[in-house]
Amino acid sequence: MAVRPTTMVSGVLWMLMARPWGTASHRLGRRPVLLTGLAGFACAYLLFSDLVHLAL
Repeated sequence: MAVRPTTMVSGVLWMLMARPWGTASHRLGRRPVLLTGLAGFACAYLLFSDLVHLAL
């Protein structure tokens, strides 16, 4: 099943990107970074749901 590797990669990327997102938040401000992250999360969630649908 392709869901487990996708979930694992997602967790690893989350861990690796925490520091750059924090740095960007300090440099650019919280609101723009949060809105960018929210938009990216929405796109990733839609892609993930399509992958789960295809796996089933």
